[in-house]
Amino acid sequence: MLPITFPHLLRIYNDEITVPGSMAVLFSYAAAVELMSSAAIDTGVMLTQALPLADFSEALEKVRRGEGVKARILPNGDI
Repeated sequence: MLPITFPHLLRIYNDEITVPGSMAVLFSYAAAVELMSSAAIDTGVMLTQALPLADFSEALEKVRRGEGVKARILPNGDI
């Protein structure tokens, strides 16, 4: 990955390059935690797999192959 320098930023501006990204909506964290803790949101459907930490690379490969969206990594290996 190249470091972002002024010439890179200038090229993005001059060539009108679109740089996709994401951002969190300010002050949404507390509301999200409240919705999850009250079971208003079923977070289980968002997770496609749960794997022990030893299988971290396997989880990444599955997501890269399109076999999963979100993987939960369990540090103690308890599935």
